[in-house]
Amino acid sequence: TWSLWALGLVYVGFRFAVLGRFGGYLDAHYDLLAMASGLPAIVANALVPMRWSGADLAAAAAGGPPALWCWLAALPPGLAALALLRTPRRLLAGLGLFLVASAPMAAFCADGANVHNLRYFYLPTVALAGLVAGAGRFPTALALLALLLPFLAMRTEQHAADRQSATMHRALLQQAEDGAPSPRFVAGLPHANAAGSVVQLHFGVDRMLQPPFGPGGARLCALRPLAEVPGAVRLSPPGELPFALPAGSTWWFTDSTVLAPVPAAPPGLPDLPIEGDSDSVLDLSSPRLLAMALASADLWRQAAPSFGLRTPGVRPQGYRVTIFTANGYLACLCFDHGLGGPNDGSIDVLRFLAGEPGRFEPARVALAGPHFVGDALAVPATIDLDPTFPVLVEAGSFDAATARFVPTHRARRLIGFRFDRGYAAWVRAVQGR
Repeated sequence: TWSLWALGLVYVGFRFAVLGRFGGYLDAHYDLLAMASGLPAIVANALVPMRWSGADLAAAAAGGPPALWCWLAALPPGLAALALLRTPRRLLAGLGLFLVASAPMAAFCADGANVHNLRYFYLPTVALAGLVAGAGRFPTALALLALLLPFLAMRTEQHAADRQSATMHRALLQQAEDGAPSPRFVAGLPHANAAGSVVQLHFGVDRMLQPPFGPGGARLCALRPLAEVPGAVRLSPPGELPFALPAGSTWWFTDSTVLAPVPAAPPGLPDLPIEGDSDSVLDLSSPRLLAMALASADLWRQAAPSFGLRTPGVRPQGYRVTIFTANGYLACLCFDHGLGGPNDGSIDVLRFLAGEPGRFEPARVALAGPHFVGDALAVPATIDLDPTFPVLVEAGSFDAATARFVPTHRARRLIGFRFDRGYAAWVRAVQGR
């Protein structure tokens, strides 16, 4: 396996040269108990992929329950472990190498059951493969046979997902030829296939209509939550038809082949007046955010506003601020910050992105866990073609019984939140890392 380790070192050097730092995700949280309990699942899924793909195919072809085939597929690494007991130093060295190589991905062990996270463990898996191969030819041959069915199953599932993606792309291209207004918000683009085994249209959605994949000149946004985490805040419940947004055009895939316009929403909610933007754009460039952060201590002490939006004549309990990025939206819940006067509501950027100790937490993108908008925006601000995101603002209240936001007012225009490529560096700076 030396060639793969050498390639890994070259890749790490290339990654550092491009990004200027080691590490990746900014919102990694290290729960030691969760990571310790998830690590065995990572090891088991890597050594016995029949656990999550291929068992049904084996059962259909040869009969028997899928669980039986999972146990049979576990025999090769089991035999390898028994054989390596005769050479304990090799076994311990291989396991130590696996743990060292897994250290940069430790946070992902907390979600060990998610098979998508296996793609981050490409280098540690080489150590596991080396242990199996080091046990001799017989366990190695059995392991290769056990991997054959998962390989065929994954190839079939990947091919089916790619065909569906190609069909959706053709529908989007037809829509572009018909001249649908931009930006185009499209619901029904999947993050993954139905089985959850294949990542599908997860990132890069805004490239689908740009050259060389499309004619260009149109902006495409996936109308879905950016992160499918437990308790993610949504604009509409899963499976419910989305409402038409007040800019561009809103569409949805009725199935994988038919792209239909979303009917116009009946007039119901009163308009939410918004002030504080300039020509429907709020400047959130990193120099302005850094100046705000430097003044944060004084602003907190004086209970003074930084900058942001006001809703004159409407002072609600809170807001749902939905930021539409290319690959999904971030629907954020925050309380009124109380800095707009007795009759006006306010969304203060400092409190919205970073919170205020003892008074306000940052705006949430999920009801549970440490999921805040400040961290969640780092990836879109880095990889989206345009880091100016359309934003829908709604005022309303929080229903504690159903854990849902109940809107009372909705803006009839979208605001643009204009970030830049320095946003992720600003997040690291204000978080001290």
